[in-house]
Amino acid sequence: MRRVTAAQTVLIGVDGGASRVRAHRVEPPKDGGRFALAAERAESPHDGDAQTCVVAAAACIAKVAERAGGGRVLFGMGMPGIKTADGRGIVKALHGPVASNFLARLEKRLSSFGVELERSCERLDGDGYLCGVGEEHAEEGLFHAVRNAYYVGGGTGVAECLKLDGQVVALEDAHVLRAWELGAEEGVSLSSINASLRERVAEKTLDVFEDAARSLGELIRQRCEELPLERVVVGQRLGELFARPDLRPLLPVGLAAAGVNPALVVLSRLPEAPALGAAVLAYERARGVVDG
Repeated sequence: MRRVTAAQTVLIGVDGGASRVRAHRVEPPKDGGRFALAAERAESPHDGDAQTCVVAAAACIAKVAERAGGGRVLFGMGMPGIKTADGRGIVKALHGPVASNFLARLEKRLSSFGVELERSCERLDGDGYLCGVGEEHAEEGLFHAVRNAYYVGGGTGVAECLKLDGQVVALEDAHVLRAWELGAEEGVSLSSINASLRERVAEKTLDVFEDAARSLGELIRQRCEELPLERVVVGQRLGELFARPDLRPLLPVGLAAAGVNPALVVLSRLPEAPALGAAVLAYERARGVVDG
């Protein structure tokens, strides 16, 4: 792999998942604008083991930097699981790798690829929080026009984030129980939807998505009862599913059945929200804008 030595800084956001890593170059804001996704991106599967995830992440970062023309790299990254006290490792994960020295191993691998870092990545963040940050800071994001909002995305698990009184916050920092703690993850995560699909005969598969719409509606209803929400953003693969022409009509029906006004709910336009959010936090931390 070509050594990256150019003088420019390449800002990269990394979305690490249970079985895949995606990296995107992100353009910092210019003239009072917002962050924007650039063309350079890379992705790689891994088998859930920490070492293969580290290798995949390092390869993706190096490829994006190389495609951008080289330069020192500033990157942020999201990963599932409970993080170490300093945020640079993962001590427990229902889905995905566990390694208390994850970022140290990743930075060592990047060095072996000849990638020069502008600074170390301070910490790993949860994908739910990163989705909210991405929706707040991207031009196409759906958080920045309101003061109180809720993001819910379905992937392997359920990603959630809040915007309260104009500030993007993780659910745990707002002392709000997460979907899995409420027993509401079943039917909303893609893993549970896929499990249901495997159990149904072909002519009954639409029932699975009707159930998912109702389950999502129940979760949103609970959030609306405890929070002054102006908007709910449905994203990740769950949002992509309900954006399909054949499935889109099911969502307002499921929301209404749960007592939720369908006008409150919008589908994300930003599937890359976690990666963009990771880049935003890396950029702001490097400039002392956010703590930790």
